[in-house]
Amino acid sequence: MEQNRFYYLLTKYRMSIFGLSAIWIFFRHTFFYNCFTYGLFDPIVRIGDCGVDVFLFLSSFGLYFSYKKNPVIKCFYKKRIIRILPTTIVLLLSFIDYSIDKWDINQLLSVKFWIGFIYSKYWFIGAILFLYFIYHFLCNMVMKRSNMMIFISIIIGFSGIFLVKMCHVEVLNQLVVYFARFPVFVLGIVFSNKLSLFENNKSIIALFLISIILLVSLPKDYSRKVYMFVVIFVIRYIPILLDKMPNIVNQFLAKIGKASLEFYLIHVALFSTGILSLVLSASTQTIAVLVSFFVVYVSSISFNKTFDLINKKLA
Repeated sequence: MEQNRFYYLLTKYRMSIFGLSAIWIFFRHTFFYNCFTYGLFDPIVRIGDCGVDVFLFLSSFGLYFSYKKNPVIKCFYKKRIIRILPTTIVLLLSFIDYSIDKWDINQLLSVKFWIGFIYSKYWFIGAILFLYFIYHFLCNMVMKRSNMMIFISIIIGFSGIFLVKMCHVEVLNQLVVYFARFPVFVLGIVFSNKLSLFENNKSIIALFLISIILLVSLPKDYSRKVYMFVVIFVIRYIPILLDKMPNIVNQFLAKIGKASLEFYLIHVALFSTGILSLVLSASTQTIAVLVSFFVVYVSSISFNKTFDLINKKLA
């Protein structure tokens, strides 16, 4: 009964949690690009990149049920590619980078990130496309050997981070964000395959408390590895909190969740071009954040609705 109730709430508020993770990342980037501070909320903001882990967990979690419903590989890949690539390319061309020498498809897909040591602020697009590409293999392996896949994913994550650190090449440091996120994507598949794992409340809370201690004691690159325990806690208990929220709050979050790809691309583009500094120069930090959030919210929702209409006409 508890399992059914949890699955019902997670399904109902899944898009709202996507929205929360997008907002979390947004605030993290205000700190990253302009060192904004938020007083007592600083510790939460500074681990806002955990929102990426929440997104990846929810993505692989939802993909499992979508894959089970329609295991045709061609349809699976077509749906994901249509959602990500056209949106990303159009935004890059029309809104984000105006000079052709500032971007190319290799950087977008992170090809140069791996072989040319080129920094890519849109690393997430390459990461999610790669994870989608190997999803079929991962899903089949998890269904056969879930415990082994968790172990292997953690080993890959730690080994990757260790090798990157051994290279001592500054630009390669961003590869850490790839390796650190691989285990949480696998965990999303494992938990979707075994929903009963969410019933281990004591274990989930204990791991969350341990992760808080590790987050403040481990170096940043390695502390990302314990985000997976934070994610499991968030996924387990946030739906309960959202169920007690006014409907208008969940509708607002769900709108952002639905447009989370656009929300991510647009705010990273604006922040990297210095909009926060520009607004801040004429106002306070609070105003700068509110104005930036409003611009990103309106533009991302508008782009998302436009892309939805185009996809429906092309379908």
